[in-house]
Amino acid sequence: MKIRSHLFPVTLFLVIFSLSLNAQPLPCGVNPAMTSTCAPACVICDIDGFTGINSSQIQGQAPPGFCTTQIHHMQWIAFIAGTPNIEIAVQVFNCQLGLGLEIGIYQSLNCQNFTLVSNCNTDVDNNSTATFTNTVPLTVGQYYYFVMDGSGDDVCRYTITVLQGSTEVSPLTTSGSIAGPAEGCTGTTSQYTADTIVGATQYRWTLNNTLIGTNQSVSIDWTATGSYELCVKATNACDEATPSCRTILIEDIPPTIIEQAICEDDCFDFADTTLCDPGVYEFHYTVAGGCDSMVQLILTENLVIETDLSFFICEGDSIPIGNSSFSLPGQYDVALTSVNGCDSIIHLSLNNIVCEMQGDIAAGPVRCFGENSGSLTFAITDGTPPFTYTWARTNGNPSGTGGLANANQAQTINNMPPGVYLVNISDGFGNDVVLIAEISEPQPLALSWSLSDYNGVNISCFGGQDGLLEVLPQGGTSPYSFIWDTGNTSAQLNGMPAGIYTVTVTDSRGCLLSGSNLLDEPAELLLAAVFTDPNCEGPETGSIGVSSISGGIEPYLYELKGQGFGADSLFTNLYEGPYTLIVQDANGCTADTTAQLVAAAIPQIDAGEDVIIALAESTPLRVIINLLPDTIQWSPPYNLSCIDCPDPVAAPYHTTTYNVSVTSADDCITSDSVTVLVAKIRDVFIPNVFSPNADGINDLLSVFAGPEVRLVKSFKVFSRWGELVYELRDFAPNDSSVGWNGEFRGKPMPQGIFVYLVDLEFIDDEVISVEGDVMLVR
Repeated sequence: MKIRSHLFPVTLFLVIFSLSLNAQPLPCGVNPAMTSTCAPACVICDIDGFTGINSSQIQGQAPPGFCTTQIHHMQWIAFIAGTPNIEIAVQVFNCQLGLGLEIGIYQSLNCQNFTLVSNCNTDVDNNSTATFTNTVPLTVGQYYYFVMDGSGDDVCRYTITVLQGSTEVSPLTTSGSIAGPAEGCTGTTSQYTADTIVGATQYRWTLNNTLIGTNQSVSIDWTATGSYELCVKATNACDEATPSCRTILIEDIPPTIIEQAICEDDCFDFADTTLCDPGVYEFHYTVAGGCDSMVQLILTENLVIETDLSFFICEGDSIPIGNSSFSLPGQYDVALTSVNGCDSIIHLSLNNIVCEMQGDIAAGPVRCFGENSGSLTFAITDGTPPFTYTWARTNGNPSGTGGLANANQAQTINNMPPGVYLVNISDGFGNDVVLIAEISEPQPLALSWSLSDYNGVNISCFGGQDGLLEVLPQGGTSPYSFIWDTGNTSAQLNGMPAGIYTVTVTDSRGCLLSGSNLLDEPAELLLAAVFTDPNCEGPETGSIGVSSISGGIEPYLYELKGQGFGADSLFTNLYEGPYTLIVQDANGCTADTTAQLVAAAIPQIDAGEDVIIALAESTPLRVIINLLPDTIQWSPPYNLSCIDCPDPVAAPYHTTTYNVSVTSADDCITSDSVTVLVAKIRDVFIPNVFSPNADGINDLLSVFAGPEVRLVKSFKVFSRWGELVYELRDFAPNDSSVGWNGEFRGKPMPQGIFVYLVDLEFIDDEVISVEGDVMLVR
């Protein structure tokens, strides 16, 4: 029995489930905002402390059974549960209508089906706080919707505070492991389960980077063989872990094909079955792992057959037919009996050929890199003609075919690029020989450069001529010759200004390469400076500072001519005079600028020594100045004869410090001060006896005072029993015709002691009361 197994290629396809995946809300950005419907709402990854507003112009989407009688403008935002139980306080404030909010917490995975998971408060008043707790255990990591409407279409601000539990989930650090078979067969279904990860609410399964599920377990129907990468990633709305992956190997057992020939009227036993008719029979088995195996039996019936066989064999080889072996060319008839007793006759025609073909090959090199100027020459030195050949470079291009009529016939192929070539020459009997040759080429002619370097530029200073270029050829075939666009024929140019220079290099085989390079120079060194004259602060307050500098090569050094270079670009404490500022760059290039500093005129003044005067007196003031002033200003201006003269007269009522400021033509101001101290001497005289007897001597009781008294506000005289017998108001002192004449109600008062009370107003606005007694005599 002859059994042959055949492997039939079968292409199977992996059917990916059609998934209705629940899209989780996206995390909110920097400024979370509520939405009018569920689907676009974002999730706040820790809602504790969040302050928002339920502002909207449209009615929006309300979950079924929302705790209100009328929908106005629904608002949605999501948060994530960090613990199974939470207690949330919502403070409502700044309501435009003062009515408040209606609030509830809902769960929905598709924004179509909703479950109320908290108490639903229909009226959280303005400037009040309501507490919400979950009515069913929450899933850690799951997102929930914070849903609200304005009571009576109110718009309010609110702040959420987590009182118990948490609305923040710890980071997902792992996706765990994958449980399920690592191997399988086509036509089977495998179940895979991920570890339970605290905080994960979705498990994103991918097969070869294609999403196939989002639950903790996934079923896969294997429809094609291959190696698959199965991964799962634990996620929630705010985080995702690093995926865990496994490699799954899916195999298939190919059908086994058995071909069996029987003689006429014979039968064949297989798998407990006796088969007597020719045909194709299939037998199915189940092997380990649940894979199906099929055996296909092809049963044929043999008659007595005469067969013509013609063979070409190599010299020295032989071919067995039955119990005989044949090696010499000729015609043979061989009678055979099969193992099943079927007879057959073989008519053998045998020929000898040369099987060990021999050949020669030679390669001609490429002249210059990149040319197709190489050649191949080859021939067969021993073989059975005619021959055919194919040739190709090892990368497959170029290639070609041809034929050789005879052995030792040379074939040349010209205009070939460089590379390793394989020439396969075969005869008509299945023999071949492979000849290998390499067409070489020189290395590509390349140029490298050596350039002068002055701190990153090729010319030291702007407009200089100290550049150097040297070309350094590589590749090609040395020696080399040079020709520059300047006419020079050496490899190096020296003492050159900035510019682009081109050279053509020729190797010994005549291969050419031109190249150009740039000698660059720094930008022109330009300096601008600010010359500041000495100001009113002093003659040494002048300064010179760099305001801008460009060009050259940093770092820069600076000097005032003759003082030495340094890093400081500001020179201070300078007196009047000519100055030259010089800048020097890193290559020693310099630039300068010159200007004259002119000092400002500064007044020098002396306001004199402090003076003392009595109240109501005056004193002259005088300021001594070293130059002709532009302005003089005294302050304060009170009680001065002038405020812009050098010598005013001061008559202050109080001790006063007078400041004088002198301004020069250059607006320099110098100030000094002098203090006028006022001694508050208050002279008042009232007689202690008077005689109103009409003798013209001391007939009136009058008030006498110094010039510091401005006015007698009140003059009262009382009897010794306290009766007011005389009163006069608002009169000047020192008037002997004004006073008490010793009468009361038109009648002379008797001789005796009387008391007086006088209120005096002074020129410094002080009011002082003076009292005493006086003797009235007659």
